Amino acid sequence: MRDESRVAGTGVGFSGALRPLAGDLIAPRREFAEALRRLFETLGISVRRYGARRHLDPATVSRYLNGTRIPPMTFVGNLLSDAYEHRGVPLTLEAEQHCRRLYDEVLRAEDPERCKVQLLRDRLELADEHARQAALREEVLTDAVRDRQHRISDLQDRMRRLRLTAAAERASVDAALEAGAEERSGLEAECERLRREVRRLEGELADAHRRTLEAERQCDMLERQLEAADTGITDRDEAEVARTRAEASAAKQSLEGALREMEGLRREIERSRALEVPPKPHVGSVVDSAMTLLMQDKPQWAMDGLREAARSLPVEYLVDLYRILRLGPYTPIPAREGTVTDFGGRVRLMLAIALFEVRPRAHLRELERQLRHNRLSTEAAQIGARLDDPAPARGHM
Repeated sequence: MRDESRVAGTGVGFSGALRPLAGDLIAPRREFAEALRRLFETLGISVRRYGARRHLDPATVSRYLNGTRIPPMTFVGNLLSDAYEHRGVPLTLEAEQHCRRLYDEVLRAEDPERCKVQLLRDRLELADEHARQAALREEVLTDAVRDRQHRISDLQDRMRRLRLTAAAERASVDAALEAGAEERSGLEAECERLRREVRRLEGELADAHRRTLEAERQCDMLERQLEAADTGITDRDEAEVARTRAEASAAKQSLEGALREMEGLRREIERSRALEVPPKPHVGSVVDSAMTLLMQDKPQWAMDGLREAARSLPVEYLVDLYRILRLGPYTPIPAREGTVTDFGGRVRLMLAIALFEVRPRAHLRELERQLRHNRLSTEAAQIGARLDDPAPARGHM
């Protein structure tokens, strides 16, 4: 009857410790068996349990470990992997090569023909393993290439859509700037015409003022003559006195007419000066365009538009632009849930940066003066502080 704790003739118990090797083992087989036993002992389990783990007969495992039978290389490889896994360290190439060398020495010493066959089998097994790994890697790389190609295609589609959108929006901005430039040219021509009209009216006003002074002097002279006629020449002919009074009355009427004409010219000059800088709807359109681009999260395009406005608009137009930013309906706007964005403040800051990038200091100093004159003291203080900075970093406020 078979012993439950020991296999007859093997020297190894199913559940006990390994027994010493037989004394008649040749040196290569003894060295190989000792190496296998050292690996097995690191597992800390019985032969029966290891046989169940690897689906092997316990007696066969005992013969492999006792040196009475040469195991196949698959058993050696599995035992080597199990031992290193139990230790918690990765299997090294040196350990595999050492076991392979011991295994080859045993085969060469006992059965050279079997050694050749086993070597061929091992090479076939290794080549098959390499082939399977290469096929698996090829499949993985094929999937990776296919995935990258899909991503490249998606990115190209997104880039194409972005280019089309950018081209359309840039064309819209260019059209708005071109329309603003045409409108500015028309307004500049109108301002020049009004300036000429003001100069003409100022000349007429000077002439009227001169005629008024002359009429006043004539009135003074006639009043003195009339007073002399009333007091010192009582015997003069009544007709002469009446004529003198009539001339004095006519002179007064002429003076009053000159005064009325002068007042009318003054009012006309004031109206002309009020029209000299007419409303600038394109200034408002510059602000609206910048606000719209900021709401669309396109600050660079908004900065380009403001930089072009800062470069081309006269100083008085820039004052109106600041006035629009101060008085216009540009209050903080809800940008997205939970946040509020002051787009008007951002446009004002970006305009100041653009001005210091493209305008000379003399223009900026004149802009500061006109802002103070138009009661835009906060904006004037910002420009003045920047101008008074001894070493300003251009383009930053």
